[in-house]
Amino acid sequence: MIGTTLNDRYRLDEKLGSGGMGTVYRAHDSTLDRDVAIKMVSSLDLDIQGQARLLQEAQAIAKLNHPNIVSVYDAGQVDGGEGSAPYIVMELVSGKTLYESPPGDLRRILAVAKQVCLALDHAHSHGIVHRDLKPENVLIEPDGTAKLMDFGLARSVATRMTSKGEIVGTVFYLAPELALGQDFDGRADLYALGIMLYELTTGNLPFTAGDPLAVISQHIHASVVPPRAKNPEIPPVLDSLIVQLMSKDPEDRPPSAHEVYEYLERDDLLDPEAQGEKEILVLDRIVRGRFVGREQELSEARALWSEAAAGDGQTLLVSGEPGIGKTRFMRELSTHAELTGGRVLVGACYAEGGAPYSPFAQILRKALESGAAKGNGADLNLPVFVLADLLRMAPELKPYYPDVPPNPPLEPEAEQQRLFESVVAFCSTLSESAPLMLVVDDAHWADSGSLSLMRHLARRIREKRVLLLATYREVELDEARPFNEVLLDLNRERLARRVKLSRLSREQTKALLTALFEDEIAPEFLDGVFRETEGNPFFVEEVCKTLVESGKLYYEDGEWHRASMDELEIPQSVKVAIQARVSALREEHQETLRMAAVLGREFDYDTLAAASELDEDTIISALEAAEQAQLIDEAGGVKFAFVHALIPTTLAESIHTLRRRIMHREAAAAIEKLRPEDYEALAYHHGEAGNDEQALKYYILAGDHARKVFANQEAESHYRAALNLAEGDGDRAPLLSSMGVALASQGNFNVAIETWNSAASGYESLGQLDRAAWCYARSARAAWEDGDFQRGLKIGERGIAAVGSAPDTVELADLLHETARAYHFNGIPDKARPLCKRSRDMAERLGAAQIEAEALTTWAVLEGTPAKESISVLERAIDLAKAHELPSTESRARNNLAVMLGIYEGDLDAARMQLIEAARIAHATGQYPHEIFFASGELIWALMQGEFAHVETELARLRSLHEDLAKPGTSGGVLAGVDANIAHFRGDFQLAQERYRGNIDESQAGGLLQDVFWNEVWYSDMLIEIGDFEEARTILLETIDIGAKIGEIARPRFQMAVLEVELGEIQSAEQTLAMGEREFAKRPAAIITPWLETARAKLALAKSQTAEAWEHFSNCVDQVRSMEMHGLLGKFLMEWARALVEHGEGDYLEKAVELLQEARTVFEGLDAPNYVARIDAKLKELESAVS
Repeated sequence: MIGTTLNDRYRLDEKLGSGGMGTVYRAHDSTLDRDVAIKMVSSLDLDIQGQARLLQEAQAIAKLNHPNIVSVYDAGQVDGGEGSAPYIVMELVSGKTLYESPPGDLRRILAVAKQVCLALDHAHSHGIVHRDLKPENVLIEPDGTAKLMDFGLARSVATRMTSKGEIVGTVFYLAPELALGQDFDGRADLYALGIMLYELTTGNLPFTAGDPLAVISQHIHASVVPPRAKNPEIPPVLDSLIVQLMSKDPEDRPPSAHEVYEYLERDDLLDPEAQGEKEILVLDRIVRGRFVGREQELSEARALWSEAAAGDGQTLLVSGEPGIGKTRFMRELSTHAELTGGRVLVGACYAEGGAPYSPFAQILRKALESGAAKGNGADLNLPVFVLADLLRMAPELKPYYPDVPPNPPLEPEAEQQRLFESVVAFCSTLSESAPLMLVVDDAHWADSGSLSLMRHLARRIREKRVLLLATYREVELDEARPFNEVLLDLNRERLARRVKLSRLSREQTKALLTALFEDEIAPEFLDGVFRETEGNPFFVEEVCKTLVESGKLYYEDGEWHRASMDELEIPQSVKVAIQARVSALREEHQETLRMAAVLGREFDYDTLAAASELDEDTIISALEAAEQAQLIDEAGGVKFAFVHALIPTTLAESIHTLRRRIMHREAAAAIEKLRPEDYEALAYHHGEAGNDEQALKYYILAGDHARKVFANQEAESHYRAALNLAEGDGDRAPLLSSMGVALASQGNFNVAIETWNSAASGYESLGQLDRAAWCYARSARAAWEDGDFQRGLKIGERGIAAVGSAPDTVELADLLHETARAYHFNGIPDKARPLCKRSRDMAERLGAAQIEAEALTTWAVLEGTPAKESISVLERAIDLAKAHELPSTESRARNNLAVMLGIYEGDLDAARMQLIEAARIAHATGQYPHEIFFASGELIWALMQGEFAHVETELARLRSLHEDLAKPGTSGGVLAGVDANIAHFRGDFQLAQERYRGNIDESQAGGLLQDVFWNEVWYSDMLIEIGDFEEARTILLETIDIGAKIGEIARPRFQMAVLEVELGEIQSAEQTLAMGEREFAKRPAAIITPWLETARAKLALAKSQTAEAWEHFSNCVDQVRSMEMHGLLGKFLMEWARALVEHGEGDYLEKAVELLQEARTVFEGLDAPNYVARIDAKLKELESAVS
């Protein structure tokens, strides 16, 4: 480049130096005949837009005119195609950089700092922030004049992290807000100035590490060791200024460079006797926030984040014992995520519990509060119904979104599913703009609702730019704990990867001690610490702090000293270390911390002050002392948190039991005054205080709150705690009633039934028969939901016997209907019908639209009700449900209407339309298991109509939806049935047999009689078709038995009749057919007619009644054609052809060939090659016979 002339004007004469941004040359400006400095900017990853932005910034900087700023004269771009690069023409300054020639004393350092402040003040007043202030960018002329250069250019050249994951530029002076890509102003330069002053006055950078990311993490998280701790010659006032300049939060720094300049002008700045804002404490000399060891684990976690950021969503579990460094590991990974363009949201769980979904409420608050001023989540592009669900999870945000209405209520499971999907939508929306990391810290303490949501997210984020990270303690795992169940699910489904943090090795412990003391560690000291702590990082730090506070370790003459090992007395447990450190505080400060520990890991000042007997000055002094002792940290606003969960645990355990009860009482009184709706905390503190009456009240309120947001295990726990305090049926019956709901919502039907039955008895003794009726109704329903129809009927009958003569109430109408439904499920329609009518009439009089519609829906499907009447009744039920906005009831009524239209009327198109609409309603209202059930029903009809491609496409969608469900229920069995049907209808008998057999086994294990029945019906059809008659008989005998229980008996009898004919058991076949015909006559079903006609045809052939047989076969095929059942037409044509071949010749054989050729065309259109091959083989056999 030397000798090159840029753009016919600037001749490059000499290379002056080079750095990360480019190379600087001495050059001559031929136009103005002067020497200049030219910086040729390295291209790095600079694209055309980046080059244009760089030149724009250079033009802006050129407007600056200040004696302490290197002037920019010109900017341009070298011509030369691929070799083109931008350049900046600057004032040529003689001298050296501050890095090359640092000042040797405080006065010279401050002289440079003042000039830097003047330069920054001028630039900031023109809206220009340097963004890369460092000693290398400060030139010192021979006369001592300081000049700043490279204003604003670093930001234009590249982001801090390149596409290859490498950091560009120095990170040692980087303000946290710049590192995280947040909004910034001139205070970012003041942070860098603070770092420079720190380095110049102490000779060391405050934050160092071999890995640039580790340095940035310290900028964000690590506390600053005051410079006076490293150089006692630094005056207190200057020390305070440097520490203030290095504040993590820009709001805590001086507001402007001008104010810093004025501070540097203070008369007492260099006065060694003047008081700074903060005295240096012994613990301030210990370096905190350095990340030691864990390189391999962090590398694995970073790789996982990269996968997630690329769209392959991941779940990471970080485990380890208390104090092992899980939270610090999480922070290090979070820093990496934010530096690579991600967004991190953290929610924590606490041992003392909290409101349901507490960690996710924290996450939502952090995300939504930032955009609350814009209203309705417009900045996040969230639909209003999604926002409404999120506000339900974090109700304290409702004032920010006053115009968002609540969502309409649904059944509990549907509401929970919708809530979870709203959180998925929230995550998806956030991850569209930037990869997202969701963190649940200390997940072993999470409530069941949060854990269910975690499991749901792990399933649903797999194709999103999201990493879900959860930390937990292995020692807290218990088989009975909900968290362990979630772990088992995540591992079984291979949804998560785990990083286990083990204790530090001896060498890693040495590295940690070296980082803490920034000094060489004596082997005997290392051995003593490692022996007692066994490499637990938190214990190591607490031991060191204990020894420092006790004076056994002390800093003198610029280095650390210690007593002999015999005198050192290293604490033998982490709790002993904590107790020793707390006992070093003044007694009133210890008392304040004990009250804080009673409040929990995290606490706020207002509650602490209200609960404490001490005055505010003492409390504030105690908090300051605890912060200085590194026992607590500020958690934002007036909130504080103990630095580790073991500290409040140790403090609380040290309080005498009676004294602790009093303190819990004081805590409860304070919370009642300040946060009266914090039911969980109030229940906990009143319970610990022994205030039984108040504890009972708040346990009930906490249980109700948990149940409303589907944290049913917490609800059950709260109700059980309340039951232990309740006396008499007046308290116990309502509690049992509510607890039954929580139990049933968990699928614990058996215990729920017993609980509701006990509640009903209690209500009866109180004379509250309406509430007793409600409990009996719920109990009966739980029994049939559990598959025990007979038990459900007994409960309903017992309930009617107990309260059936009571005055009409909505609850009684509900009980009448549930009992009617139980009679229906037990095949006793004559007793079901009058109860249905009574329930319907009562509900209509009382305006209970939902019960009325449900009663109509059940009435319509009762055996013996004519199909036309059933259809009319169901249409009334649908209209009623639509008018009163009852989506669940409407969708169920449409499902029953589809049964009537398809099975009894043979109108498959109309049946499918009803099921499609039912599935649409279920989807719109978040009832995804119901959507799968209804949509699967539509697929069965579609299969019969031969729409195999539609079935396979829709089945894939439904299977994906099923896999993502938090509580899939029985929807998987329905999908499995469709899977088996497809294989069967395509002629893949081996695959179909495997699927049918597997489905039957699973459904039997789950007590799902309907699923067992329909799998066996189709399976036996296939077995007869392939000639496996013995297996078919075994299956059909069981199918007929089940059919008798569920009212579906005609079709399996027709199949059995066909089988008996094939086995030559003609007399038995006649009897079986006759029984089937009697059942069929009660309510003729068009869809079953082909099987009836086939059985009649087969029996006629067996009795040599060929004319009647051909007529029945013809009726069968005509019926199939009229219902457009193309998926089954080929099979019935083949059956007729087989009969013609076996029982005739001549014209019969020609007719058989004709039928087989038609069947072949049908199967070819259905893409069923196995059937086509079988037909081809049969046609080849018949060629010679026909010719």
